Amino acid sequence: MLRYRLYDNHFTANNRNDCLARPADVSVKTREDLIESITGAGSILKSTEVNAVIDSYWSAIMEYIRRGEGYNGDYIYTLYGIRGVFNGDEDQFDPERHRVVVSVVAKKSVTGVADNVTLQKVDGQDLLPHIEKIYDWGSRTNGDILTPDGVLEVTGDNLKIYNNLEVEGCSL
Repeated sequence: MLRYRLYDNHFTANNRNDCLARPADVSVKTREDLIESITGAGSILKSTEVNAVIDSYWSAIMEYIRRGEGYNGDYIYTLYGIRGVFNGDEDQFDPERHRVVVSVVAKKSVTGVADNVTLQKVDGQDLLPHIEKIYDWGSRTNGDILTPDGVLEVTGDNLKIYNNLEVEGCSL
């Protein structure tokens, strides 16, 4: 289920009641989650095999890209672009002023599944982070000294880094 919130739309002048929808609290899965899903109960695949196949798949695509070749598979395709301004027809690519960029685009076989996503509207108020305490483990102080390359412990509400960790962002 995809949860969403409505926000004021500041891009339309015609109707002050216009709203924009934004996904909310999207659970993000990791590679480990993916491998666990593939190798779950009843699967004959081992996690080392799945890891090897995933790595080989992306290594082959990256090699195509290194050679300036595109890739067009069942689920994704690659596109090239060149950024920067060229000074007339005689100008050449200059790495100081230009950059080759690669986009990986999901095909309809991937994006089409979004047509079947179940949606749930949630409260539209902004959930802002609220920091209650910052503890510096290097200096062993609260909200006083920040140690370079040290570890900070931040406590509060709505402090999310990984949305798929249920306890993260909760009051403890």
